[in-house]
Amino acid sequence: ILIIGFSQGVRWQLVVNLVITVFCANIPQGLPATVTSCLGIAAKRMHNRHVLVKNLEVIETLGSASCICSDKTGTLTQNRMTVQNFWFNNSFEMLQGAVVIGATSSAASAHTAQDMLHGKNEKKTKNSVTESATQVFVRWRSNPLEPLLLVAAVCNSAKFAAGEGPANENVNLSGPLPELQWFEADKSGPLPDLKAVAPPGGKVDELVRTTSGPQRVHSGISTHSVSGAAVTSRTEKAKATGEILGDASEAALLRYCESIYPVDRIRKLYARSFDQPFNSTNKYALCVVDPPGNEAPGKQYIFLKGAPEVVVERCSTWLCAGQNQAIDEDFKSKFLQAYERFAMAGERVLGFAKLVIDKMPADQMTAANVPSSGFMFLGLASLMDPPKDGVDKAVDECHHAGIRVFMVTGDHALTAEAIAHKVHIITKPTRLDLAHERGCAVEDIDPHDPEIKAIVIAGHELRQLDEAQWGALLDHDQIVFARTTPQQKLEIVERLQKRGEVVAVTGDGVNDAPALKAADIGVAMGNPNASDVARDAADIIILDDDFCSIVSAIREGRLLFDNLKKSVVYTLTHLVPEMVPVFLNIILLFPLGLSSLLILTIDLGSELVPAISLAYELPENAIMSRAPRNIKTDRMVTWQVLCHSYLFAGVVESLFSILAFFCVFWTNGVALADLCFPDSKLYFSGSDAPVMHSNGRDFSADEQSKILSVSNSAVYANIILCQMFHIWFCRTRATSVTQHPLFSNKLTLMAMPWELGFIAIFCFIPEMEGVFTSGLGLPVEFWCLSLGFLGWVTLHTECLKFFARRYMAGRKSFLGKLAW
Repeated sequence: ILIIGFSQGVRWQLVVNLVITVFCANIPQGLPATVTSCLGIAAKRMHNRHVLVKNLEVIETLGSASCICSDKTGTLTQNRMTVQNFWFNNSFEMLQGAVVIGATSSAASAHTAQDMLHGKNEKKTKNSVTESATQVFVRWRSNPLEPLLLVAAVCNSAKFAAGEGPANENVNLSGPLPELQWFEADKSGPLPDLKAVAPPGGKVDELVRTTSGPQRVHSGISTHSVSGAAVTSRTEKAKATGEILGDASEAALLRYCESIYPVDRIRKLYARSFDQPFNSTNKYALCVVDPPGNEAPGKQYIFLKGAPEVVVERCSTWLCAGQNQAIDEDFKSKFLQAYERFAMAGERVLGFAKLVIDKMPADQMTAANVPSSGFMFLGLASLMDPPKDGVDKAVDECHHAGIRVFMVTGDHALTAEAIAHKVHIITKPTRLDLAHERGCAVEDIDPHDPEIKAIVIAGHELRQLDEAQWGALLDHDQIVFARTTPQQKLEIVERLQKRGEVVAVTGDGVNDAPALKAADIGVAMGNPNASDVARDAADIIILDDDFCSIVSAIREGRLLFDNLKKSVVYTLTHLVPEMVPVFLNIILLFPLGLSSLLILTIDLGSELVPAISLAYELPENAIMSRAPRNIKTDRMVTWQVLCHSYLFAGVVESLFSILAFFCVFWTNGVALADLCFPDSKLYFSGSDAPVMHSNGRDFSADEQSKILSVSNSAVYANIILCQMFHIWFCRTRATSVTQHPLFSNKLTLMAMPWELGFIAIFCFIPEMEGVFTSGLGLPVEFWCLSLGFLGWVTLHTECLKFFARRYMAGRKSFLGKLAW
């Protein structure tokens, strides 16, 4: 421009003005503001769906997510665990409800493992609870349930939010614990004669009936049934509503133990002198406690709690009928049977053990010095954490959208598989399913059997995989990773990314931070127990810890990408009609049809609100029916976008705008031939312009200024009017404008008078003429030229959208591929 301008003898002031005009016309100044506003609008909309966005750029990445690696507890499930069953003394104690011990019905245990695995026993179990509640039955606590509950209460970091204190002012915090005697009875039926059914030496303190239901009594401290869970008078509201600080598993154990005897008293009697918290690597927690009074002079207890297979490996004996017996193959077989029975019902299983040692000096009490073997196994407890409502539908929506959902959990493989079936992460046959179907052991099924379509794999198996086996594993659409460590979680993420997957990962622990940081989309949980380190490493935080919110975020991400693309197409289109008058001025020496200031009022004024309004556009019908976007090929600005904006829409918009420009000169008697390479380069240059001769008339400097002002107004008005028509066709990418709700986007409707306001200000206010080279009015006939663009854009875009819909349906064509 500089070379051409100076070579033609144009004044340097005009050349500089042309350069500025070219910059203004060629750079979409309003686009950064539009994109930022759209991202902010999407972030606010996601916050309304309980998703807090820390990094705005990740919203667009969400739309291309192709794989979700989700935790189980708290994300897919409710994180509201309740104690369900016990296995101790080589027998099962099946609980119907939170704290009912030894229900008469054994319906739950009668179901096949396959029924329990797929949750088919839920209705039957509910009925069995109803039946047992109408019968009188008695269950005397067996021996070693009390040691098991003692470990569960003491080796436990959970506590009530309201604080701990005496359950009853009359409770003596010194002396032996009360003997607990249990009964259940129908509200209206006769009270059972406990003395008649009590075991030898059994003690019955008193018998009380309340209007709230069956009463339990132990040494004068009574508890009553409230909504299926027993609570004491101490901090009743906190305990009934579950206001407990701590891990969900430990909170469930605390709530259960508190229903039997006051945990705070137990913890004071068995004071902890050393703790080793649970971690995902060791998979156990232990504590060293000092026994009360003269219970074990000179001794200390080590209480152990954790994954059953880890706990039992550290045990050499087990407690049976009050006797310490050596662990043999028979015990291991029964232990494994009980463990798998609970796990296949989708229950988390914990093992408990105890070890008596000589009292250790406080300065020697370290993790390395505390014994890790020789424990006495006490039993198992199972806890149920039911899936959240709507998770199964959300997972189905992910599958429909081409997004693979993997479960990555530290739970046992059978527990994880059972929950995965319930939430539809697994809908195809697994190795275990084939074993049940064929009536054989799981070990008899070849892991490479072609009928296995879904994979459940444990952490120890992952360590043995080579590269080829990893590739074969990740080819499956449905995978459950169980008993994984944080390092394996990170490895899973990295291997998926190497395959070109866009990975979203959930996590809430300190050890999850590396995987969250490495993932394309790190998703942290917002619950109070979540680690700050995990939140810092994550890109988004799910405030309600719900998997459904993650799916909503992905939907918003896809919608944002679509809407941003619409805004880009809309914004880029007006660049061509802004550039054409400049090129005509530079190359053919036509008068400048659009000043740089008028261009700025379009880019940063009239076009800003309509472009931002597209961020509020509703999703099209197929937004969650198409495959995830390929981030390498399907970019925001593609050749299809450029073709539409610059060629099909931009060029046609320029033709009608320049036509309006020429019509103004023609109607005022100026020959177009006299405008192209004029005799003087100073025509239409302002008050000092020389007189122009055209069509036998002389045009003074004032007349030239008025004609140029009207011509600039004609170009300005037609660009805005064409864009007003264009935005209605930018609201959808494939859906016909007639099928999309016309008035669903209120901001787009409000943008119409906004744009007309700019035409009114800069085309009809005479004071604008000196600064913007416009403002002297515009005859109505010049407005009508934009209707020609309306006819063209209607025909062009509707045809492309028609072929785009056919292209998406599998009918390939060039026109379908041409659609943006």
